[in-house]
Amino acid sequence: MARVTLTMIVKNEAERLPDALRSVAEAVDEIVIVDTGSTDDTVTIARNAGAIVVHHPFDDFASARNAGLPAVTGEWMLVLDADERLAPGGAAVIRAAVAANALDCGMLSYHNATTLSADAPAVLSGAARRGVPVMIARLFRNTSDFRWEGAAHETPRAWLSAPGRRILDLDAALIHYGSAVELIATKGPRNLPLLQRRVDADPADCFGRVYLARELLRAERAEDAREQLEAAWRMVSADHRQRGEIVTLVTLRTLQQIASQDLSGAWATLMTAADWGAAHPNLALLRGTVQEQIAAGLAGAKRAASLEAAIVSLRCCPDFAGHRLVEEVIPGAMTWAVQTRLGSCYQALGQEDAARAAFQTAFQGNPALQEARLGLAEAIVETDPERSLRLLEPILAEAGVDGWLLKSAAHEVRGEDHDMARALMQGLQHIREGFSAPHRRALMDELVSLIGILQGAPRPGRGAIGALSGLMSGYPPSAGACFPAPPGSPTARRLEKIIAYLRLRGEQQLLAALAGPPMEALFPGIGWLLRANG
Repeated sequence: MARVTLTMIVKNEAERLPDALRSVAEAVDEIVIVDTGSTDDTVTIARNAGAIVVHHPFDDFASARNAGLPAVTGEWMLVLDADERLAPGGAAVIRAAVAANALDCGMLSYHNATTLSADAPAVLSGAARRGVPVMIARLFRNTSDFRWEGAAHETPRAWLSAPGRRILDLDAALIHYGSAVELIATKGPRNLPLLQRRVDADPADCFGRVYLARELLRAERAEDAREQLEAAWRMVSADHRQRGEIVTLVTLRTLQQIASQDLSGAWATLMTAADWGAAHPNLALLRGTVQEQIAAGLAGAKRAASLEAAIVSLRCCPDFAGHRLVEEVIPGAMTWAVQTRLGSCYQALGQEDAARAAFQTAFQGNPALQEARLGLAEAIVETDPERSLRLLEPILAEAGVDGWLLKSAAHEVRGEDHDMARALMQGLQHIREGFSAPHRRALMDELVSLIGILQGAPRPGRGAIGALSGLMSGYPPSAGACFPAPPGSPTARRLEKIIAYLRLRGEQQLLAALAGPPMEALFPGIGWLLRANG
């Protein structure tokens, strides 16, 4: 029977090592552990488990893994870290794979646990998993030319790319506890100097540059990251052999371009990746995001067309569920993140039912996401202002103008005009910070004009309410302007409120003027509103 050797590198892993070893007990025949300087009971635990322990002062990850290779006697190697566990059922799959002898490398699905206490069923089901699983190479045929490469994020890249190498997916899973919330804050910038050394040693290492850029971004060194991403982009553009794993590069480059408002550059990056055959939920999400942001700078039919195109792109994201993925997925790219973007697009198009459904799904998937909470509060403000206020209350301190504006809108729907005005004034104090959703500026303009009318101080503004306010203050809109207020829309409801206010004040002359044909051309539907409230 083919023998399998477990290989690990460890340092001060006495707490986690026993569980890792127990998880593979039925899968391996030999254990080789490289210890890089433990001062706790790690070495004792390893030896008590029957492991061969190799001592190797830490230099980098590849050299540490390579230090253990001479001690391996099995025909196969299973690679594990101390914060990982082979999921139940994995041992039988691995034994069957090596017995069949039809592969050189086995890919296992990799699941990041959200907490250290999460059990295997919860992680594998997704209930206690961070993100979606990706496939990772962890079972290798032990050949004389096998070597690890890379000071950090090490892989046997040259070995894997050798002609005729057979790489198969296995129905076995690894559970990773190193991404649990209890450990994330303790990791620190460990990999940054190692990755810098990796790139310095081999400037043509495209993958090393991408990994380095990711760590630089985490360290808030955006310009240094940009330099590495652009160098990597030049490499993959010039050499098609570098394009096997480009999703992370495309993702990081596009996100930087979006952040700098280089939307045409971001779109060009995504289209080039598509020409190269790259398909991934990250890219579908980013395509939709860029199209949505492009729409913000357009008007009329062009704006609607760009938003509809964004929706088409975004709807592709959930289709990747269950597909084989080997590169990291943007959190929520197939669930709450894409639903948030869909909700925003639907909202901008005035498709309130679709927006409400999308934001509700996003909020259920990630209640901590402020954008989803704001979107849902906006989507339900007309039908359930009480719930909208409950959603907004916990985030008002950090939600800026958007949060206070939506609170103002909820009070307006409830007929609480004094509270509406107070909330709007609070929001205007944050106006210089900008809107998290640019389309809400139109809502702000409408509420400002509405308050001016109700307080007896109308002045010109944008939109239908602003135009009516301008008429009332002696500043009619330009000839040929048109401000439709479709029946059932929030704008029509606010016009109805103004009409009732004018009747209460006895403004018969103004009401008569609004009923004339010129006003119907200016405000299509206002005649119907006047008759309905006569």
